[in-house]
Amino acid sequence: MKRIVFSSLTVLLICSLAFTKATDEIEQKPWTLSEVDKAIKHCEVKVSKTLGHLNTYKKSPHTLHKGEKYWNTKPAGGWTSGF
Repeated sequence: MKRIVFSSLTVLLICSLAFTKATDEIEQKPWTLSEVDKAIKHCEVKVSKTLGHLNTYKKSPHTLHKGEKYWNTKPAGGWTSGF
């Protein structure tokens, strides 16, 4: 039993070190103000289209599957965890 626990901990340690090394090597440049502005405008367009498609407060967006153009909706007040 101790051997299984030790082996599991060793694998977890190796995996965590590998992911730490991989993320350290990725260099992320800071966004410029024009890139931030472009992203915000893109979000505004998407929100406006979503609100226009819902056309009522009695539905809420639920999922958008690959290749689909419109949200699948659920009744307002319904709850899903996303898991």
